[in-house]
Amino acid sequence: MALYVAQATGDERQYHVGDRRLMSEELLEGSDEGLPVMVSADGDELEHIARNFTGIPFRLHDRRLQTWTGEMARFIVENW
Repeated sequence: MALYVAQATGDERQYHVGDRRLMSEELLEGSDEGLPVMVSADGDELEHIARNFTGIPFRLHDRRLQTWTGEMARFIVENW
């Protein structure tokens, strides 16, 4: 499974727990068009967010896939 990041440019990227790429540098530099507008997580990546992030809202009815937008999506990317 993965962490899926959609950007304002329409680009989508995938990340996994343990990736050596620095997601925040890759996604947050440059224009506002490159900022994340949506983040979805499932599997190990969802578990990573649940264990390591505080204050992140979760939908209780869907424990297999979670999606965040706006500032919450940016927060996840900045702190991944």
